[in-house]
Amino acid sequence: MLVRLFPVVKKHRSLSLVPVAMVICLLCTTCCTKNLTYIIFNPHRNPAKQRLRDGVIRDIERQNRKKENIRLLGEQIILTEQLEAEREKTLAKDLKKHDLK
Repeated sequence: MLVRLFPVVKKHRSLSLVPVAMVICLLCTTCCTKNLTYIIFNPHRNPAKQRLRDGVIRDIERQNRKKENIRLLGEQIILTEQLEAEREKTLAKDLKKHDLK
């Protein structure tokens, strides 16, 4: 089998080249396995994991926007109450002026 993979072994028929060929074969196998593992399990390449991660980020952003909207709504309610109180005071003063005339 090594003779087919590495013709150098066939030419020299030396036993010292066989371990080198085995090391080269092992190195190639290791590199291929590593690259294949990276391709399969890389989170940036896996769209399902990326969609899950994006969904979590969107949920957190949505919760933050909801909290901010609730805070702004509370401020608007307070400002509306103050405006209505000022209008009532102004109307009361206007009525007193008209009653006095």
